[in-house]
Amino acid sequence: SPLHDPTLPISPVSIMLSLRTMIVPERVGAHDFVVGFRFGTLEFRGHVKDGGIAITREAAEDADFVLSGTAPGIAAFVHGKVPLSQLGPLGVLTGEGDAALMTLFPGLFELPPKVALPPPVPAKS
Repeated sequence: SPLHDPTLPISPVSIMLSLRTMIVPERVGAHDFVVGFRFGTLEFRGHVKDGGIAITREAAEDADFVLSGTAPGIAAFVHGKVPLSQLGPLGVLTGEGDAALMTLFPGLFELPPKVALPPPVPAKS
């Protein structure tokens, strides 16, 4: 949306829906791994495989890596491509587990280009 403001709050559920929507199937390729998402006591499990990410609301006991923090932190990491090394000191996102998969993860997603606003309609005189 041309009016989208990325500085507005986003919920954990909304960022999970965004991940499901914005994954690029061709980039998943043969990858098959599990990522855990922790937002305080709220946890999600994401299974990356078969061109997508299946997300369920449960602890990811079998996770290859876990991202812990805030929904805006996940958005900055995945959609904004901000490294975890910058997000951790800010207190918005940390990661533990397979460092290579964590590094690869944001590259599986792509935001569509912003749509331009239509030109204003001239006032009738």
